[in-house]
Amino acid sequence: MDVDSAFGASIGLEDNNMIASEVNHILVDFSGMSNTHNPGGWTGVTLDISGNNVGPDSSSGGYDGIGAIGSLTGTPNNWNITYSPFDTYSFFFDGPSGAEFITTADEGIYDLSTGVTLSAWVKPISGDPTTSGGIIDKFSTTGDDSGYSLWQSSALGGLWRGTFGIDEPLGGPKQAQVDFSVPNTNWQHLCVTFDSTTGDLILYHNGVAQDTESNESGSTINLNNEDLIIGARTPAGGNDFGGYIDEISIWNISLNVTQINEIYNGGGSGKPGDLGGLTITQAGNGVGWYRMGDNASWDGSAWSMPNAFNPGTGDAISTDLLFTNRETETP
Repeated sequence: MDVDSAFGASIGLEDNNMIASEVNHILVDFSGMSNTHNPGGWTGVTLDISGNNVGPDSSSGGYDGIGAIGSLTGTPNNWNITYSPFDTYSFFFDGPSGAEFITTADEGIYDLSTGVTLSAWVKPISGDPTTSGGIIDKFSTTGDDSGYSLWQSSALGGLWRGTFGIDEPLGGPKQAQVDFSVPNTNWQHLCVTFDSTTGDLILYHNGVAQDTESNESGSTINLNNEDLIIGARTPAGGNDFGGYIDEISIWNISLNVTQINEIYNGGGSGKPGDLGGLTITQAGNGVGWYRMGDNASWDGSAWSMPNAFNPGTGDAISTDLLFTNRETETP
């Protein structure tokens, strides 16, 4: 495969059973270098080769969307390229213009009343969106507020927000809410927890508790029959998130700060990490884990993905047939 680079040189790469024929862009990052045309040679330059928005590769090699990352050294006439494949993917949501979202049918595993943790890695298009967008949602305002939601609000210049419909033993039904200003459009980890024992609803950002609402001890989450939605806040779409979402996980307990930081630090350098190597997955309290593009499959019209904690229960599918946006997790 020969690809003409932005500076006019031709970079020759051997497929070597590592890179699919569908690789559709090469980015050579020369940031921080005084002269990107330096004929004397470059060292330490990052080479990012990645594919996106593709289905099964035409070579039938199983490399659909798989890319590689490595290094580039040498001179324009004598390149030395090293690379290795990766398949760490997120999904990209277009926001209100695309109305793209993922849903699972209402299942008992997500009827959580006494303890819950919602965890997700996100990279928003905008820190100050013009419309709000759901990340993980099973919330309803029908009757008494019920269920739970982790979302990006367009209020006050952009907020990360956790909203739960709870029932206090004395105070009765109420909407409980915690929020935190969106600091930037980088990859960031969000987590919201609820613990019936204490009544506390806590929002974490990058492993640090940012907001707490104290409710009555013994409060519970009101249940509903809504589907679980990723990337929007209504079953038919609406309040659609704009940006990347990865490593969604849902737990039937309120994880503590140590466990939350294990998730946050799992990928290193502020990047999404796989939950598989973390000790907290051994506790048996994880009810939903969607690795997004990493274990998703494309059938020619829609993406589907298994629940990596409980395969066969709570499996998800993209309801928008044009939703083909599996993207590489570029920090």
